[in-house]
Amino acid sequence: MQFGVSTQLYHARRLRRDHLAEVAAHGFGAVEIIATRSHLDYHDAAALDEAAGWLTQEGLRLHSLHAPVMERFDGRWINPLSIASPDDEARVTAVRETAAALELARRVPVSVLVVHPGLQDSLLTPTIRNSREALLRSIEEIVALASPLGVRVALEVIPNEFATAEALAATLEELDIRSWASAWTSATRTSRAAWWTPSRSCRAPWWRRTCTTTAVIATRTWLPSTGRLTGPAP
Repeated sequence: MQFGVSTQLYHARRLRRDHLAEVAAHGFGAVEIIATRSHLDYHDAAALDEAAGWLTQEGLRLHSLHAPVMERFDGRWINPLSIASPDDEARVTAVRETAAALELARRVPVSVLVVHPGLQDSLLTPTIRNSREALLRSIEEIVALASPLGVRVALEVIPNEFATAEALAATLEELDIRSWASAWTSATRTSRAAWWTPSRSCRAPWWRRTCTTTAVIATRTWLPSTGRLTGPAP
């Protein structure tokens, strides 16, 4: 089993080389980068070049890139982004931000793009909601953006009615992208990748928290979102 660390650990700060150096120093060989502009400004070509250089210099493989889900993060979500917004302008903005973040894949190989299928229930209001029709359209657009770059798209299980494992599996069937889904399932089973990344979406003690996080049954191991690395990779 291969373990990696998500830069969610440093999400409230601007990503720096010493963050990646810390990950590598603890024996991890792979990383997930969270694409939030306050963390990594993916609209800045120089910042993307710099991040790609850091990964190479530290000998880290960029296993996954987490698509943007907010404009900024300072300990709380600032201006959430949703690919399932029924407001087409908001939906297009979220897809456009994902496309901008994918520019990192032109500089360094990325295996997986992790995408939130809309907003979690805690962010919904009577005027802010998720639309399955908008979600389907966005997934097709994002797959079309990622595929030429050799990047698989993984839909993350989050707390909303369209983002349960069962709902996402049905979505893949409806979109008729079974070959893409099968490829990701096969890759997951072969690599048996487990990812250390914070979340509150799983109902188990954090020290034994293992959850399904994509529609095609990938697994992650979840740790708290604050603190620092204090021991070697498993």
